[in-house]
Amino acid sequence: MILYKKISKEDRILAKDKKIFVCSECGYESPKYWGKCPDCGNWNTFSEFSKKELDLVNSKSSVFTPKVTNLKDVDTKEDMRFTTSISELDNVLGGGIVASSLVLVGGEPGIGKSTLLMQTAHNVSMIGKRVLYASSEESLSQLKLRLDRLDLKGSDILVLSNTDIEQIIESAKENKADLLIIDSIQTVRSANIPSAPGTITQVRECTNLLMNFAKATNTSVFIVGHITKQGTIAGPKTIEHMVDTVMYFESESNSSLRILRLSKNRFGSSEEIGVFEMTRKGLECVTNPSKLLLEDRENRSYGSVICSIMEGNRSVLIEIQALAMMSSFQVPRRVSTGFEYNRFVQILAVIEKMTNVKIHSTDVYLNVVGGVRVKETASDLAVACAVISSMLKKEIPINTIIIGEVGLCGEIRKINNIFKRIKEANSLGFKKAIIPRNSLDEHEDISNLNIEIIEISTLKECVFKLFNN
Repeated sequence: MILYKKISKEDRILAKDKKIFVCSECGYESPKYWGKCPDCGNWNTFSEFSKKELDLVNSKSSVFTPKVTNLKDVDTKEDMRFTTSISELDNVLGGGIVASSLVLVGGEPGIGKSTLLMQTAHNVSMIGKRVLYASSEESLSQLKLRLDRLDLKGSDILVLSNTDIEQIIESAKENKADLLIIDSIQTVRSANIPSAPGTITQVRECTNLLMNFAKATNTSVFIVGHITKQGTIAGPKTIEHMVDTVMYFESESNSSLRILRLSKNRFGSSEEIGVFEMTRKGLECVTNPSKLLLEDRENRSYGSVICSIMEGNRSVLIEIQALAMMSSFQVPRRVSTGFEYNRFVQILAVIEKMTNVKIHSTDVYLNVVGGVRVKETASDLAVACAVISSMLKKEIPINTIIIGEVGLCGEIRKINNIFKRIKEANSLGFKKAIIPRNSLDEHEDISNLNIEIIEISTLKECVFKLFNN
């Protein structure tokens, strides 16, 4: 005989109010607590929430009711772009800000996110657009001090210091803002969610409200996002899927240069980058970063080589310096700044094996000038030539650029975008380019460029052509 237990009303309430654990880094949900997140691998990131609380987010997040429209009747003129009057930012965004777009900007503390957005707000207000800058981190007087420090005169920016996302959205609707800036998404909260700002549910709900508001009112929204120690946007990964554009503001170590990179862009290429220089009066666009990085270069010195790296779709010329000297230690030192250490040691081994240059008892120091971090392999050959130049105490001609990847067998391998690199070098007055053999495609015509191309197949051949004379 089967007996059925009668479930009381209290039991039903407890069954509905189940607990769930959510990772604060990636948003992974689990019915039990984990010390290490199975999804992102971070430790001690799980927080406990009730199922009722999470269901409350989904039930109240839809504030705006959209109307069904035939696609052929949609007027694309409403979604025209408008300029920020900041050339580098416009290029990254694909030509300007798209109306009703939701843009997420992340970066290290103090890197210049708020400065960039304050300058953007000023420029957009100067072309007749209504801008609301909502800060939950700074008071109104602090915002005014920032505006004065940047010397942005004549600004017509509406400002608001508030942490309630519903009130911020209501203020944007009342003032018919064309651009809304939220600084930052981790410090605002929704009154519908009984939790502190910055939690998974708060960040997700606030972003969802802003997304619905942007699409329903044709308002462009910029969101500032904090980043974790791993360099990703703090909060659930879903917010990067919800927004239209994700930008990361980065700085090169010990440098005033700032680089704006895209990881997602629904309205243009995600390969574009913007280069800025931080000055006393804010961020200034750097249209030719190669010239800025090479302006202090000595006319002639051994151990110095120019090579080209790709930053997005842009070719940037950088200087690589090497210093080789007899070691006073039993184990010679190998120091690399701005270049991957393991790859540096690998190149030194290839030099020792494939050329007559002996460096096994030599201290070797390598530096990429300007605090730039080199990640691609196109600079391998330049590193090798800089080391050999310092060892032999022979100068490399100042008007020569060296590009190529060095293989373990001493071969010089092809690289991408060789034509862009050569064209950039030619525009800066370089007369010779040493590149891997057969790198140029048939359709890439360099006859109109005033630069001599020297093709090589091996590291030994490169050393012979550079230093034999």
